[in-house]
Amino acid sequence: MSIRRSRAVTAEAERPHEPTAGDEREQSKPGPRWCGATAGPPRRGSAVPVVERVARRATTGIVIAECAVGGVLYLARQPPFFPTLVRLGYPPYLATMLGTAKLLAAGVLVLRAAGLLPRFLPLEGAPVRASS
Repeated sequence: MSIRRSRAVTAEAERPHEPTAGDEREQSKPGPRWCGATAGPPRRGSAVPVVERVARRATTGIVIAECAVGGVLYLARQPPFFPTLVRLGYPPYLATMLGTAKLLAAGVLVLRAAGLLPRFLPLEGAPVRASS
């Protein structure tokens, strides 16, 4: 590329962009411009396929059940969890901590699935929006 051509390219890049009819239409679209998608997950009542909703609920139910059963077994110090934990060299009190954490996680997942908790908790200083 010659110097003359590189100067022309640089001058063209520095020139202010003049909006066209197509640009106005692009700016009015919701969501990120680079993908043309709307931001955020689908809202309740939207056209989410029934199979997807059933799959989400089944997966959430399986995770909740695993957390609850695992938490109870850790707290009761029942096999196979507790003997394996001790055999691996972890202190026995870790079973109590893990059991409590798993039961708390199951409770939070149940509350979220019931719609009693917002999807994301706001950070300190962030504006609070209505939950979905």
